[in-house]
Amino acid sequence: MVEEIRKAIRAVPFVPFTVAISDGRRLHVPTVDHVFLVPNGASLHIYPDNDSPVWVSTGHVTSIEPDRQQAVS
Repeated sequence: MVEEIRKAIRAVPFVPFTVAISDGRRLHVPTVDHVFLVPNGASLHIYPDNDSPVWVSTGHVTSIEPDRQQAVS
């Protein structure tokens, strides 16, 4: 899953995506500025608009769902 996350973050053009995690939450990533994957791939940091950052162990990520309607160039 870590490699899928890296691909989603590095996509050119960037395509907004949603991260589904094992507790049932779905976290939307609208731009590359809203997400950070630590170098060793152990955790993903998502920064929602007007909310506190969310840190997720990549072991709890169940899927990455791209939003093909909103590619950002």
